[in-house]
Amino acid sequence: MSNKVISLFIKSTIAGLSLWYIYEKITGQGDHTTIIRELKTTFTDSTSLKLLLPLVLMFLNWSLEALKWKMIMEQVEPITFTKALKAIITGVTMSIFTPNRVGEFSGRIFFLKQENRKIAIPLTFLGNASQLLVTLVAGTLALIVYLPVYTSLNSQPSIYYLIFLLVILVNIALILAYFNVSFLSRFWKYLEILNHYSFRQLSKIVSLSLFRYVIFSLQFYLLLQLFGININPSRAIIMIALTFFSITVIPTITLTEPGVRGSAALTFIGLLSANTIGIVAATFSLWLINIVFPAILGIVFLFQLKFFKSAND
Repeated sequence: MSNKVISLFIKSTIAGLSLWYIYEKITGQGDHTTIIRELKTTFTDSTSLKLLLPLVLMFLNWSLEALKWKMIMEQVEPITFTKALKAIITGVTMSIFTPNRVGEFSGRIFFLKQENRKIAIPLTFLGNASQLLVTLVAGTLALIVYLPVYTSLNSQPSIYYLIFLLVILVNIALILAYFNVSFLSRFWKYLEILNHYSFRQLSKIVSLSLFRYVIFSLQFYLLLQLFGININPSRAIIMIALTFFSITVIPTITLTEPGVRGSAALTFIGLLSANTIGIVAATFSLWLINIVFPAILGIVFLFQLKFFKSAND
């Protein structure tokens, strides 16, 4: 069997699994039937313009991720923004059906020259680490605000101050670890590339991650409003940060990811609104816009990949 046939089989299998997963998540669960009904009711002509902004922000969101990937890859293989964007979108396609989307790096590295793919793997995790840092810091800071207001810790100041101190120390440790990521090169030779990233470059990378975080937080807030969840913006910032924090720290298998997202949103945003259907519908819509739509688009780019080295390479 030729490499061309094997490659086509792999690509078709990945595309099939992605589409199967999307179909299952949209139609395979009873609660999603109610949500889809809510989507049809909400997405009328009067709300189409309100939906337009979250969709535009989706393109900005992934464009920033592509810019970040392009910046990271400059140390290994300079690539165009268009190529970086294709790699990012294809990564979404290849990761949507894997636990915690661990397959994301595969879609990215196969857009690179074969000799650069192995060394690009830790660089993919560098970009993910910057996004994780932003999510964890924002979430833990939101937790400091949340605990005395929504729990009984307001009557136990000593425990609260201990948690406050722990959060600050953990955040300092996380930030120091990120900006000293080059120490990992001592453990694996392929991580030596991390020594080439200066404090300034790492700052730019984490800044792009911060901008992305602001964008998908704004998307979520706009979608909550679209589904009738009218809450105070300052409170919404706290609850959205805690929702993203929970989604990040709770390990999920791919088959339960949309459910975990909805449960996390209900846990925190549900404290501000009794409209549970609207909250879950907003969460589901965010998943559709930021994950499902790019994953479907990525199938087109998937078939442009080269899994095997050709004789002309």
